[in-house]
Amino acid sequence: MMRKFLFLLFGIFAISLNAFSDEIPVNVEVIDPVGNGPGHRAPALLPCVTSEDDNVFIYAPYYIESMEVVIKDAAGEVIYTYTSAMVAGKNTIALPALVSEEKYSIELSYGSFHLLGYFTL
Repeated sequence: MMRKFLFLLFGIFAISLNAFSDEIPVNVEVIDPVGNGPGHRAPALLPCVTSEDDNVFIYAPYYIESMEVVIKDAAGEVIYTYTSAMVAGKNTIALPALVSEEKYSIELSYGSFHLLGYFTL
C-alpha cells in the first residue's frame, strides 16, 4: 500500500514539473555518495531544481528540516547562500539583480546528501 502511495505521489510530482514549461530543469547529481548499506532499499527521493529568469526553484519531495543552498558564478565566486527548512513542494529563490546570463553552479546539502548542478540564466 505504501509503495502505491509513493509511486502515485512521485507520478503527480513528475507531472507537475512538466506543467511549468517556462522553467528549465537543472541536472542535479549526487556527489560524495553514501551507500544504502546491505539489503534491498529503494533509491532516495531527491529534490529537483529548475530555473527561470532570475529565479531558482527547488522542488523538495518531502519536508527537509535544514538544507544549505550555495549558488556560485562561472568564476567560482559565491553569489548566494541560504540555509533553511524546505517545505514539500516548490521553494523559490530569487537571485540578486546582479546576475547575468552566464553559467552558474548550485549545491544542495542536507542530511547525508550533497547535490551539484549547473545552469544558465
